[in-house]
Amino acid sequence: AIERGWCTLGVPASVECTIGDVVGAIALQAMVLILLLTTVAHTALQYINGTITVDREITGRFVASRFRERLVTLLCISGFIVSMALQTSQYPWAHPAQVTGLQIFGSLLIAFHALVFLQVHIRMGKSWSPIPQAKVHQELVADGVFGYARHPMYANFIWAVPSVFLATLNWIVAAAWGVGWIILALYRIPKEEEILIDLFGQSYLEYRQRV
Repeated sequence: AIERGWCTLGVPASVECTIGDVVGAIALQAMVLILLLTTVAHTALQYINGTITVDREITGRFVASRFRERLVTLLCISGFIVSMALQTSQYPWAHPAQVTGLQIFGSLLIAFHALVFLQVHIRMGKSWSPIPQAKVHQELVADGVFGYARHPMYANFIWAVPSVFLATLNWIVAAAWGVGWIILALYRIPKEEEILIDLFGQSYLEYRQRV
């Protein structure tokens, strides 16, 4: 039997820790770690190459407080982080089944979503920002993954909900992940759309009609 300590999301007391539980937990935690490290690294890189500068005039028209934007982001992602930290898979009602094949498949899907996330960062380059705001050096990105979705970051994380559930077979973690990203998308996207229209005008409106 696998040592129960490897099941970092927890496991019901009545069953053993399985390879599916271990792989699913590692995949999800790796995804969160990649999200955090990429965000920090991209921000640091923009500081180094001088592309971090915000156009405060345009941003101020649509964003009342950048501190509030960061706080909302933190609150939205804290739910699934807490659900992981509390090891909710230890409760049979939250993690009612163990199916190793499904959990490994879900873990592979999570790896795919992580790759899409990295691709979004690469395509955005100097135009990326961790919160809705206009950048001085911002460019309209409309190719790559942006040819399929105007906001592929949010779409990717929302589409990852079934993957998170399959990997963990924990509906609490999956629900917390989905609710957090859906709320964040609904809160942010209207502001981001307004900023992009202000920055790029007709070019963005034509892109919005295509995608």
